[in-house]
Amino acid sequence: MIYWGDEFSINVIMAFSAVFRYTCSQNAYIIRRSIMDPTERVRSVYDSLSKTQRRIADLLLQRKDTACFMSLKRLSDEASVAPVTVLNFVKKIGYDNYSEFKRDFQSYIQSVISPRNVVRESFSYDIESSSEVIEKIRQSEKQLIEESYAMINDDHIMSAVLLIKQARKVYLVAKNMSLPVASMLQRRLVFLGLDSELMNLENLNILPRALARADGLDVFIVFSFPNYSQLIGDVAKCARQRGSRIICVTDKTISPAARYADVVLLCQTASVVFYNSMTAPLSLTHLLATLLAIELREKIDANQETYRLLASYLEKDIS
Repeated sequence: MIYWGDEFSINVIMAFSAVFRYTCSQNAYIIRRSIMDPTERVRSVYDSLSKTQRRIADLLLQRKDTACFMSLKRLSDEASVAPVTVLNFVKKIGYDNYSEFKRDFQSYIQSVISPRNVVRESFSYDIESSSEVIEKIRQSEKQLIEESYAMINDDHIMSAVLLIKQARKVYLVAKNMSLPVASMLQRRLVFLGLDSELMNLENLNILPRALARADGLDVFIVFSFPNYSQLIGDVAKCARQRGSRIICVTDKTISPAARYADVVLLCQTASVVFYNSMTAPLSLTHLLATLLAIELREKIDANQETYRLLASYLEKDIS
């Protein structure tokens, strides 16, 4: 039996704190941000477009979930038009350049697939008894886990486990609600004797230097949930550029980080009250850690004497 210690209670406190901070920050975000719908711009000028320009418009409207992430070259290739035609098109719908259009388009798509509120307004608190509400929440949390595991192929889980096991170093990348989940997984990786680091995303001067240490021998575990952070996607892109392998834990394959991943592990997070329940991601990370413990059991057993010896030195210092 592997004992994880009392880290769970620490991470539960972190999770509650993160819920409070995230709720406050998202409410402020809702008040100050209004995202314009670029697809409406396309539709408003559609009748005046040339046959060539309509190919671009049709592509954007029919494949908007993926088109919003396309480079200028790829979009022009997919629409079978010249890059200059795309540039003229985005100017026609009111943008100064392609970068501005792409940024606005991504923001719009992410606003559609991400909740604008943290708490569901449709949930009824008054018409049901406390026991009925408790049972509904229990069933919802259970369903989140069941639906998540139904979406994940066993081969994908084992691929992720082997990538982590074979990595020289594991970097964990997370923000907001998923940060306590990533922190718990990182603690368990350390307990299993795996070199790991929870990346600090707060200092953008240090972050490039941290990413520069990574290469093809390393693995990134990236958590990406609504409201999606473009920074998370950018870190995944940098990790890919460095040649590192990437495991993405997310709720949708079109999240910013998923497109760079070698392995995508999907988790349902929309619960009865909160749009972002971390029940399924937490369960998934526990599954990964448990499978890793089984895979590494011989190494762990071989190091037990060393662990006991080093622990005895620390006990003497305490006494």
